[in-house]
Amino acid sequence: MKLRDYQQKAIDYLWDYYGDNNGNPVIAMPTGTGKSLIIAEILKILDENKKRVIVLTHVKELITQNYSCYIRYHKQCREPGIYSAGIGCKKIRPITFAGIGSVYKLAKNFGTVACVIIDECHLVSPKAETMYGTFLNELREINPNVKVIGLSATPFRTKEGYLHNGPIFTDLAVDLTTTYWFKQLIQDNYLAQLTTKQTDTEYDVSKVLVRGGEFVPKDLQATVDKKTLTEQIIKEVTTQGDNRKHWLVFASGIDHANNICTCLNENGVACASLDSKMTSQDRDHIIRQYKKGKLKALVNVNILTTGFDFPNIDLIVVLRPTLSPVLWVQMLGRGTRPAKGKTDCLVLDFAGNIKRLGPIDDVYLPFLKKKKSNLATHKAPVKVCPKCKVYCHARVTKCPNCEFIFPKDNKLHTKASDLSVMGGDYFNAEITRKLFRVDRVLYKKHVTKKGLNTLLITYKCGKQFITSYVCFEHKGFARTMAKRWFFKHGGDVNNVPITVDEVLLYISRKQLRSPKYIVVKTGKRYKEIVDWRFE
Repeated sequence: MKLRDYQQKAIDYLWDYYGDNNGNPVIAMPTGTGKSLIIAEILKILDENKKRVIVLTHVKELITQNYSCYIRYHKQCREPGIYSAGIGCKKIRPITFAGIGSVYKLAKNFGTVACVIIDECHLVSPKAETMYGTFLNELREINPNVKVIGLSATPFRTKEGYLHNGPIFTDLAVDLTTTYWFKQLIQDNYLAQLTTKQTDTEYDVSKVLVRGGEFVPKDLQATVDKKTLTEQIIKEVTTQGDNRKHWLVFASGIDHANNICTCLNENGVACASLDSKMTSQDRDHIIRQYKKGKLKALVNVNILTTGFDFPNIDLIVVLRPTLSPVLWVQMLGRGTRPAKGKTDCLVLDFAGNIKRLGPIDDVYLPFLKKKKSNLATHKAPVKVCPKCKVYCHARVTKCPNCEFIFPKDNKLHTKASDLSVMGGDYFNAEITRKLFRVDRVLYKKHVTKKGLNTLLITYKCGKQFITSYVCFEHKGFARTMAKRWFFKHGGDVNNVPITVDEVLLYISRKQLRSPKYIVVKTGKRYKEIVDWRFE
């Protein structure tokens, strides 16, 4: 089996990282881009070097998926083992695929482990006393040099921040979740495009209690689980999704899911619901029926956000309001896998998540903000095309779907970010992105007319010189963008320098990475650097 070009690049980035570093890196890849293949390739190399490795995750579906992929990809490998109570197999081998719940007290049984690979590593708690923490600490007692590699489509936690800021992971070695990479993967048909339309109905969750950065489940379900409201929504879904073949619905609670399922069946849509109270056998049976096409819709409650691989999903119905960017990206990721006959995946968001959290390729991250805003009332920079009802970025002047020309409104342009809602400005002819190879980077302190210091960066790209200003000593959005630049170049987002002199010190000590490519947005008065690549 041959790796795709971007998968091979991800592997190359990882080995390049280990050429200069000795930490525990994260590999960030969008849902549907083949993390199982990446794991298989890493295992192949480690197996050839007779290393003992454990692949950990939290659900049996991922254990089976990663195990099966490895067996297909590396047929000459030593026989791997599976250790999972849920699967009914407890075999320890030099290469072992395990569920953390089954092994976290058994670290000493695995001997001297060289590497631990954690799939869906965003679920690893930073606290030492958790299952992952307990297991890894005991492995380190046997081998202090054990390496940990994490994989996830969301390389951050909703509250704590980026995974590589500790305590387990130290670096982001591979990041294919940027806007640039999403664009490239969609254009190469490795990912399916997500499309959105404004719904006529939207839940009002303004009075729902918030605790720990998320809506309180009981209060949320009581607010959204109204019979009249559900019937109204299902009527709209059946109209909008009439030509869609495989529907996936996210509900806000078990009662809510059952009521949605009943309403869909009453409207002639074959449907079943999944929740945590069902047996694994019943859940597996329903999923098989769904994949065979005997069920058109599947309603779930916190079951199918990770580890569910079914590329044919072409309609996602969001009836689960959330304040979690991790959960939001994972929900949307169920529809990004391409499949034969599938042109795109329609997202019908009745929960208002698009407005709160933005796009899958540039999700709103509250921990990057200096002032903690109220996520429940936060609004992403989006607007709705009055002609086709498609969500567009607040800054676009032409709808990417129907080419409606928006009337000029300067207020829309003052604080909007430069990225699209669902990749919309990729197809806007007024804006283009170009990739420039960087031959040399020059850093200099620059003083503005108001006396503020900024970091002036000049990129020499062939015969062109492209400049950029990074404002560490400013406030507000400029400071936020400086944090983003610092993180992207290898800095700790929780310890961002206050002055330009401090940044220049980091650079002189070679503590920040230098990009080999920059992504430049053109079509405006000035060129604007929107991303950096460190191949």
